[in-house]
Amino acid sequence: ELDTLILLEPTNHESDIWDSFIDQEGSLTSFHQVEFGNSPINYRKIYKFDENLDTVWSYTSEYNEDNTVLPKGCELQDGRIILSFVNPQGIRDIHSIRAINQDGSIDWQHNYPVNGSRIRYIIRLKTLDNGDIMGSGIYSELNHLPKVDNSPWLFRMSAEGELLWERT
Repeated sequence: ELDTLILLEPTNHESDIWDSFIDQEGSLTSFHQVEFGNSPINYRKIYKFDENLDTVWSYTSEYNEDNTVLPKGCELQDGRIILSFVNPQGIRDIHSIRAINQDGSIDWQHNYPVNGSRIRYIIRLKTLDNGDIMGSGIYSELNHLPKVDNSPWLFRMSAEGELLWERT
C-alpha cells in the first residue's frame, strides 16, 4: 500500500533515484538521473527533504547529452554534497567527483585525466569520520604494464577534492 507519492522531475524517458541518505539533521537527500528521450536534455538532480517530505533544497546540473554516470553521493561534515558526475569531455567510463555548496553552486570538481585505455567508474561515495571522502568502483589501465582491466578500486580524497590515494 502506497503511503506517500512525491512526483519529481517527470520526463518522457527516464527519471530514476540512484542514491539517498538521511543527514545529521534527519533530512532525506536523494540523487536523481533525469533524461528525456530523443533530446539532448540529460541532467542530474539532488533534492533535500525535511521530515514532512517538503523540499528544503535542490540542485540541478547543467545539461549534458553524454552523461551516463549514475548519480551517487554523500554529505560532507560542513553540509556540502558530493556527487559522481560526468567528466568535462563526456567520456562515459571516466567519472568526475563534484562538491556542491548549500546554495547550489559548484565548489570544486575532481576530474581524472582521460586517455583511450582508462576507466574510473564510481559506484559508491562515503564521508569518513575525519571528513575525507572514500570512494569505490571499477578501475582499468589497459595500456599499462601490467594491464589492469575492470578491477575493484578504492580511493580517498580530502574534503577539498585532493586525491590522497587510490588502490586497485
